[in-house]
This record gives sequence, C-alpha cells and structure tokens, in this order.
Amino acid sequence: MKRIIYFPFITLLIGLCTCFIQSCNYLDIDQYINDMQSLDTVFQKKGLTEQFLYHVYSYLPTPGKSWDGGNDASVPWISCSDEAFNVEPAGANDFCNNIFTANNSDFNRWKRYYEGIRNASIFIQRAPECKELSAIQMREYIGEAQFLKAYFYFELMKQYGPISLVPENGFTLEQPIDEILIGRNTWDECVDYVDKLLQEASLKLPNERPSADFGKPTAGAALAVRSRLLLYSASPLFNGNTSYADFRDKKTGKNFINQTKDESKWAIAALAAKQVIDKGQYELITVPKDYDTPELPEHVISDPDFYSTYPTGAAGIDHYLSYANIFNGSISGSKNTELIFGMPNMSIERYCAPNKIGGYSSICIPQKLVDAYYMINGKTIEEGGSDPDYPYSQEKSGTPTTFSSYLLPAGVYGWYLNREMRFYATVGFNKSYYVGSSSTYDDSKNFEAEYFPGGNCRYEVSGIWMVGSYRYCMTGYLCRKFQHPEDSYRYGSIKPKVWVDYRLAEIYLNYIEALNELTGSYTIGDKTISRDPAQIRYYFNLIRHRAGLPGISLAEAGGDIEKVRQLIRKERFIELAWEGLRYFDVRRWKIANEEENGPVTGMAVYLKEPEFYRVVQVKEVVYAYKNFTMRKNFWPIPQTEITKNTNIVQNPGWE
Repeated sequence: MKRIIYFPFITLLIGLCTCFIQSCNYLDIDQYINDMQSLDTVFQKKGLTEQFLYHVYSYLPTPGKSWDGGNDASVPWISCSDEAFNVEPAGANDFCNNIFTANNSDFNRWKRYYEGIRNASIFIQRAPECKELSAIQMREYIGEAQFLKAYFYFELMKQYGPISLVPENGFTLEQPIDEILIGRNTWDECVDYVDKLLQEASLKLPNERPSADFGKPTAGAALAVRSRLLLYSASPLFNGNTSYADFRDKKTGKNFINQTKDESKWAIAALAAKQVIDKGQYELITVPKDYDTPELPEHVISDPDFYSTYPTGAAGIDHYLSYANIFNGSISGSKNTELIFGMPNMSIERYCAPNKIGGYSSICIPQKLVDAYYMINGKTIEEGGSDPDYPYSQEKSGTPTTFSSYLLPAGVYGWYLNREMRFYATVGFNKSYYVGSSSTYDDSKNFEAEYFPGGNCRYEVSGIWMVGSYRYCMTGYLCRKFQHPEDSYRYGSIKPKVWVDYRLAEIYLNYIEALNELTGSYTIGDKTISRDPAQIRYYFNLIRHRAGLPGISLAEAGGDIEKVRQLIRKERFIELAWEGLRYFDVRRWKIANEEENGPVTGMAVYLKEPEFYRVVQVKEVVYAYKNFTMRKNFWPIPQTEITKNTNIVQNPGWE
C-alpha cells in the first residue's frame, strides 16, 4: 500500500496532526508514517473526525487583527491600505514604506495556509472512512472542508498572486524529489481550481445555519467567496496585464498572469454575483424610522425617487442605525440578514478606540478617507463649499444636535457638520461624542473626544512595541465603526461583535462593477448578459438610499462607463471602509500607484484649537507615509521557501 504525503510542496519535512488534533508540526518521514497510523484511528470515530475538521477551522485568520506581524493569523490589509494609518512602527509600516524584504517574517501566512490546505485535503480524502457519520453529515462536512480549502487558497492568492496548487491526493513516498518540489501555477489555473472547489462546496453546504453554528459556511458563503474571486480575476491586474510579460515559469516559460484581456471574465463575475443575489436569502440591514431619525435633506432634485419609501427611495428608514448596526454588535451575527459569512469575535475595535475609554488609539483614519464622504445631500465636500443649504465650511455648530441616538455636540468644527450618515457611523473626529455607558467610572463615559495636546484622549500611553514614542491618535481621527455606545475597556464591558467578512452590499457592488465593464453581450452556459443600466441603477441606489443619499438616474447609469466606474469605486471606498477590501481594490484596478504614494495627512494634533483644524502631514513619526511601487502588488514569497524549493519563482521586484 502506498503512503500518501500531503506536502505543502516546499520541503521534505511533513506536518501532520497528532491523534488529539490539537496542533500541527513539521515532522520527519518516520514520524509521518507513525502519525498515519494515528490518523487511521482518528477517522474511525465520529468525535475524532469532527475534531479534525474543527482543527481545520483553526487556520482561518484572526479578523481585523492588522498590527501583530509576528502572528501568522494577523490580517494586515486595513493598516497597509490608504484608508488607515497604524502608529506602531515596523510590521505593516515597513510594507507601506516599501522597506520590507523577502527575509521579513511579518505577516508571513504562507506556511499557515498551506498547512490548512493540507489538513483540509486529508479530511476530504479520509473522512469517508468514518462509518459513524451519516451520509448527510458526511456530505456537509466535506463541503465545509472544501470551502475552507478554497478559502485558504484564495487568501494565499490575494497576498502572493499565482501560487502552487498541491495535487489532490498529495504525493507518495516513492515519488522523486523533482516531482514533489513543484513550481507555481498560473493565476487562471488557480482561479479555475478554487472556483471548482467553491461550486462543489456550495452544493453540499446548507443554505442556513442555527445560531449555535455561527462561523460555519453556508452555500451562500461559498458563492460569495466565488463572487469576489471572479471579480478580482476579471480586473486589470490579472486580466491582460502586460506589465507582467516577463513573470514566467522557469521550466515552461508560461506567463503566470495572462497577457490578453478577456472581457468575458467580467460577464462571469457579474453572473457569479447575481447568483448570490438571486438566492433571495439575504437583504440589506434597515432600521425603521423613529422619532429621532433626522429628516431627509431638502431640495434634492437629482434623484426623482429620493423622497419615496425605501427601497424605491430613501424615506422611512433610519440611515445612521441601518449602517452602524451592521458592525457595532447591536445585531448578533446569526440575526444579521446582510451578513453572508462572518467570524466570531473581533480584534480591531480596541486599537481604534480613544484612550479615555481604555482604547489604544493606534490605528487611525487619514484625512483622505474623511474627505471622501459625501455631504448629507449627496454632494462632495468641494461642491458643499458653495451650497447654501448644507454648506461645507469652518463654522462650528452652535447648539448640540441629537439624531438616531447619536449626539453631535456644540462646538463641532464645520467640516464635520452636514455629512452623510456613514461618516458619523465610521469617523471619530475631534469632539465626537462617546457614551461608554457600561463603564462604572464616570470619567470614562459621556465625553467629547479631544485629540489635541492636553485633551482628554491625548494620553501618551507607552506602547508595547513603541520605543521612545507613544500611542495616541496622530491624525485626529479614529474609526468608530466597530464601537457600540456601551463599549468601555476601562471599568466597563464590550458588546460582543463579529467580523463581517462577506456581506450583501459588497455583492451588489461586485455585480454592478462587473456589469459596467461589459461592452458586448456574452452567453455563459445558459445565461446571456450585457451591460444593463437599469440593473446598475437599481443595485447602486439600494446602497445609496440606505445611506440616506440620492441615487443615480437611469441616464447616468447608462452613460459614460468611466464616470460610472468612478462612482462605483468611490462607493466601495466609503461603504466598505475598514473591511479589508480597499487594499485589494486599488491593486486590482491598477491605481495603487496614485492612491498609495505620499504622506499620511490629518489634523495638526500637535497644536491646540483652533490651529488644530488644518490639514498637515503627520509629523509625529518618520514612517507616516505610503510608498507604492509595482512590486507591492504582491507580497514576497518568504525567502526560506524559495531556498527550499528553487522551482518557485519569486514575485517580481522581491528577488
């Protein structure tokens, strides 16, 4: 009988689970054979078989953890994008500053995900040996393992680009080393393989889960991951990108990224998103209008449906709570109708909370994101400068205003008045109000946050990794998207939250982005699809109206493709802010060179009011800048892996 090895393809050292399925270490071949005997025992018992599957789940990332580069479960995409700035040195900032190298171990997730892939493969191959599982249970469990395997592969692809696909059945001990040390597959080969896994998983997974199973994938989750995968694949970075003409396999000379643009990939991506939508299982979170819901802005004429009841228009709902409640713990993950796939627990909220409630204030919002949000009537801040109804000015608020249980105090600077509701749900600006109602310490609740010198949120708390510096908000803005009014890390408690990994609003934006890129008609299987202005308008406006903003007209949706493209891209920037997508969006659109180059800017936090209110480069640390070059489209494959397997081609620019 041949023994099968599930190599991560990089080394002769094999990692396998022990019989207790508690850890996975790299071991030698003799130990591998011994552990195979343990696995023979594992897959005879239902309980141990289920424990093995639970162990595969342990390779999922720690959602929102974007600061701990030494932890291979960390996810750096928020801190590494232009939507955030991390005041901690090294780690993400080394990458942002472009001084990262292939020998840097921070955020090295290569080994982690290949171990996860190997264990998922072992489960898929060997779980059928367990006769104690019913056929229905077996089918569902294998679907879960297929989903996890696809998820891990996609995570590797997002970070490293084209990767190596491990043979389904691993390798045998009899195979020569040249067959085991395989090189990289092309991007399209990776996409086709992961797409197949996700489609197979979607047929095995249930449509719904009981609340006790939150965090396990459903059929819709598999299709949502597929939607993002195919959208990325259709995008300019991976679709006919001649900038990578020399990025080839050593032996075959084949291009890792295709050199000919194929517009039909946008059609495939559009249909994949529509498949999720057409399940009819998910809907955008909306909270009905209440006594303190603000009235819609007056004199909006650009959208004739604006004053109609949602979803036709924007009336009848509370736009602030409809957005804020998705993320702040007001709705449990199992009750969130917009959530398609999420993970229990969240790791980022304390790092973007003000010092006064026990937060670290170490991950900040830059001025760029603040300025992207619209005025309450849908105009940009540039247009708001001349708007008589809802001006963008420097005049402070004269009296406090309360809406949707949100307090806008007196004395708030004019730049933060008359803004759209997603702004207030996301941006913690100077003098924004924090409740912290769970705190038993009066000084840590019901306060206006002050980020200037001597302010109540300018505690210069020594950071664990900060030598000769301090943790505090260096841009004058923190993210409150994940803060509940009850939250207090000092003498209080935190509302339980989940990480929103995939949600319906993203799928809507995926769909209309792909539709907008079509210049012809395409038949994929039994479906024919082309650019459809009515569909673009409908799904775009569902998001805009939910935010309390005017939508676009049918004429606008059917007009210039580039103009609609820019509207969709800006909508993704705002709607999906701090959800880990912006980093990949600017790369796949090939605009990172414009968006991720230059200093981080914010308020003059080294000055007191009123001088505080001016846009300046962050000067408190020398690494407050982004430096993008083409090599940063992908992370370097760890040099240790290249050394072990010379058949792997390093990513361009990291050699």
